[in-house]
Amino acid sequence: VHVYRRGPAGWKETGTLTAPAGVPNDGFGTTLVSDGTTLLVSRIDGFNGADSGRGEVRVFRKNATGVWTAAGVLQAATRVTRGDFGRSMTILGDLVAIGSPRDGNGAVYLYRRGADGAYAPAGTLPGAETGDAFGTSLASDGQRIVVGAPSRSMRKGAVMVYSRQTDGSWKSEGVLLASRGADNAQFGAALAIKGDMIAVGSPNALLIPGQGQGAVGMVVAYQWNPKTSSWRETDTAVPFSYAGANFGASVAFAGNELLIGAPAAARNTGHLYRATLGKDAVDK
Repeated sequence: VHVYRRGPAGWKETGTLTAPAGVPNDGFGTTLVSDGTTLLVSRIDGFNGADSGRGEVRVFRKNATGVWTAAGVLQAATRVTRGDFGRSMTILGDLVAIGSPRDGNGAVYLYRRGADGAYAPAGTLPGAETGDAFGTSLASDGQRIVVGAPSRSMRKGAVMVYSRQTDGSWKSEGVLLASRGADNAQFGAALAIKGDMIAVGSPNALLIPGQGQGAVGMVVAYQWNPKTSSWRETDTAVPFSYAGANFGASVAFAGNELLIGAPAAARNTGHLYRATLGKDAVDK
């Protein structure tokens, strides 16, 4: 993992992080997430690797001088072969959620940081159904965790939203489904949340007829309605041209914009799209 710091002249590499006792091809750096002081780095090797794709997450903490130091390792209580533990991750204050989409029907493990700075298991999120790949993607903001299950219902996909209760438990706030859902659309492959708005990537939606033509992809926006205490679909974004793009393979909020990745656009050169956020919609 290469570390960069932004200065007056732009971004400059300041160091690298490696896994303690790391070995070649161990997959260290598969997924990264940080809140500024804590950095989580997943290590998932290939299914034929020494760890057989079980996966683990290395914890790093930034000290007073700005240097990242190793601070522990997180693993599932029962390490499942090809479990993909660490494929997705998110940090909510002292709580960490880690997705393991190939652990049975998929699982999301929770860990809480104690007074000593170490993380301890804090349960799992319910809701996985047969063949879900539950936990393929994760996003969080404030008191909510959003979980993608892009393999549900013939890979149409689904997204589960959870809200944290006053006693610290997590309660389902609804299941999101795309109104234009189709088999293999992989709705929920990518997620982003900002306040009361959720963006869901569906990179295999809008399949183009003809062998090898790929899929256009789309992103669906949802808004929380406090009057009905439910999420409602507000808009759908697609790329400018109807061509194979896998639009929605990645999504992220940045200020008043939504950034959308389309890695297959322009003959797999890839494009990054910017959409402006309206009051309760995405303006293309």
